[in-house]
Amino acid sequence: MSQKLKNLLESLKNICHCKILRLTGRLNYPFEILPKTKFKLKIDFNELVSGGIIYVLRRSELPQSETFHIFNDGSFLLNEDALDLKRIPYLSLNIMGARFKAKHSKFIATNAGADSWTGGNVYLSKYLENYSIDDTKGSIFINANELHDITLPYNLSSNPQLHKEIEKFKASFGSNILSNKPPGDIELLGRIRFVHDPVALNYWHVVLEIKNFKDDPLEKAKNATDRKFVEVIFNDWIKVNSYPQLPNYEKIKKNLFVA
Repeated sequence: MSQKLKNLLESLKNICHCKILRLTGRLNYPFEILPKTKFKLKIDFNELVSGGIIYVLRRSELPQSETFHIFNDGSFLLNEDALDLKRIPYLSLNIMGARFKAKHSKFIATNAGADSWTGGNVYLSKYLENYSIDDTKGSIFINANELHDITLPYNLSSNPQLHKEIEKFKASFGSNILSNKPPGDIELLGRIRFVHDPVALNYWHVVLEIKNFKDDPLEKAKNATDRKFVEVIFNDWIKVNSYPQLPNYEKIKKNLFVA
């Protein structure tokens, strides 16, 4: 039996199984956000934002009513506790404007469902135990264009030992150290960008990649310098570019995600 025929039979089996599960109420995961073999393995985020305003969606740590502070004049600001600062490095988000909708954010891929997609067929019937549902959290819509692929400064407060380490680094790789700032502060440069990271149960998944002044990717903000950088990203960039509802946008063109 040819591999093409095997794939066809497997697909038919999956469709029949999923239909039965939906009819019996045992399956409610949205097919529309799954990867398809006709999709590109990775979306070029530079190309994506060059085509128009792109919004990404992040689940809040709080209910919607507590996620934003709404002022008397109708303006709003993301609340401090809506995002856990420890999760900012490689923050998990979803691309809006194509097939992912706000209603899909309650579905959370887990275990094998959160494994990287490598381009093959995804049979939902094999992932019945690999997602959870949480519809108690609010939505945060972030203007990705304002945060993607930007270099931004952050200050390191006076700390003699850290300053010695930075001076050693500056001697060899000084391009990301702007200046000494009185009284003893140092201004550093870091970088943030969005990276498409499709997983088995969600093609539209992206992460926020953060690199510190050493150009090291941050998986966690382990020291005071990196924690300061994460605070700057949240307070000066994420908070001011976040919305409680999805603003008007243009749909993403298919050629950006269909191979």
